[in-house]
Order: sequence, then structure tokens, then C-alpha cells
Amino acid sequence: MKNQDLGQIAMAAAAIYAISVLSKAFKGSKPPEVNIPGGGALSKDEAKILGQRAYVAMRGWGTNENTLFSIFEGRSPQELIDIFNAYSVPKYPNQYYGQPLDLFGWFRKELGKKDLARMQLIWDKTGKTI
Repeated sequence: MKNQDLGQIAMAAAAIYAISVLSKAFKGSKPPEVNIPGGGALSKDEAKILGQRAYVAMRGWGTNENTLFSIFEGRSPQELIDIFNAYSVPKYPNQYYGQPLDLFGWFRKELGKKDLARMQLIWDKTGKTI
């Protein structure tokens, strides 16, 4: 190998190492789980699946409001709380590597005023404010 090739390999290895160190630094500590009492109507698996469906409806470009409302409308307060707790706190994508937000934080970022008001009506029966 030529010295130039070895230099390029060393530079690439250093860059990969720096990226891995920096990516860990930006992750920080794991955010605390957000749990509100009063659930128990859905199994953990059912609640997790519904929470994942809500996440998929909101991530990426655009929001699928129809899917969100189909997940939450008509549910009991206990079922809503189960889904909230299962949603946990995924990072909301932004220019600073995302910030951890609970389900309500995602609603506030993703829904317009009209849809946010409609979603609040659903959650009013839990006593929780979005």
C-alpha cells in the first residue's frame, strides 16, 4: 500500500470513531418513562401496538390524522391512559437530534389547532390536558 492510501484509511477510521463518540454524547441519558395512573384496560402488548401505530401516524413528513383519531376515539379513559403509558417518550426529530416528547408533546407538534382541540375532547374524560 502507498503511504497516501494508509493516510486515507487512518483519516476514515478517525472520522468513524469521532462520529461514534459524538453520537453517544448527543443521546444523553435515557429520559424518564412517563406513566400516569388509572390504566389497566388493555394488555401491555395491545397498548404498545396502538402506541406504535400512533407514532407511525405522526413520524416523518405529514401526519395521518385519520389514523390518530381512529386509535383514540371511542376509547375508555383507562384505555387512553394505557396507550399514553405505552407510547413512552420517543425523540421528536428536529435539527438538534430530536428531543424526547411524550404522546401529548407529539400531538402539540403534529396537530393543527382544530385537530388538537378535537384530540383534547377525546382526552378530557381522563382529566389530562394535552
